Amino acid sequence: MLVAGSLALTLACSDSAEGETPEDDDVTVATQTSTPETATATEIPTETATATPTETPEAPLYDPTLVRDDVDCSLEFISSGGGEDFADGFTSGHFVVDGVLGEPCLGEDDRLLRAWEWLRTFAAPEDLEGLILIAGFDAPSDLLAYVEALTTSDGGVAFQMTVNLGEAERDDIELALTMAHELTHVFTGLPGQLDRGVDESQCFTYHEGEGCYTPDSFIARWTDAFWDEWITQVDPLNPNDDAAVERCILDPSFLGSYAATNPEEDFAETFSAYVFSVPVEDPGLLAKYEFFDSDPYLSAFKARVDEVGAGPLPNQFEGCGY
Repeated sequence: MLVAGSLALTLACSDSAEGETPEDDDVTVATQTSTPETATATEIPTETATATPTETPEAPLYDPTLVRDDVDCSLEFISSGGGEDFADGFTSGHFVVDGVLGEPCLGEDDRLLRAWEWLRTFAAPEDLEGLILIAGFDAPSDLLAYVEALTTSDGGVAFQMTVNLGEAERDDIELALTMAHELTHVFTGLPGQLDRGVDESQCFTYHEGEGCYTPDSFIARWTDAFWDEWITQVDPLNPNDDAAVERCILDPSFLGSYAATNPEEDFAETFSAYVFSVPVEDPGLLAKYEFFDSDPYLSAFKARVDEVGAGPLPNQFEGCGY
């Protein structure tokens, strides 16, 4: 799902990050550097919703006195990554400051607050330091959510997360999984995880179209562990849905054809299931869960969910394999 780095989740059928997050005084967002792509996601019926988000104790969920002067929160800016189809549908936008939801800078919408509650159920404020905007839109679209990498004045990166609020009947299970999925695209896109200054010809791990994953990054290690058989078939700038479906048919270690698109979507889909203890049986999927279990940073997300009793959630992913 990449055009200059956007990562998205759609309904059509996203150890700690070691990079430094730009300090507030240094961040001036110059451009939206990405647009969402079309992909495939998990559909979960509303009648199975049972979970409830719970506030984590590290910091308040919401402090409307928190503002930023380093990023534009106009409708024109926050909607630019979604394309013209979404521009008229944006209902709300908030600054995010040190992992806390700040001042509403574009409208207000309780549905976006609900999405934020889920995000903070499993993410501590320090996990959200790279996130500086969160927005919501309500427009006919199969796109569930997307994350955009924003170029800062010093050449760094910060992120906007955008959630489709128009799926009003979406149950909390799908929303919880979506927010966990999208968070991975924030912490795996930080400097130290993804080196945007490395050309594809000089990348010796996996180049996702915008940059090269560092050797000890989550995605590089994930690719080495689980994508050796498939990585040569992946063109990040030109996703092949048919190839993803074929991989899904052949390999039951994917949760669905969307997960089989590329390593980062496989990581994101599996992480969302892992965090909420979605039961799996395939040995390949159990190995992927063990990957997360073995990393203190990644396993901490699940520990927070376990502590507040927000899982397990039922396995309603489409699945793969014959």
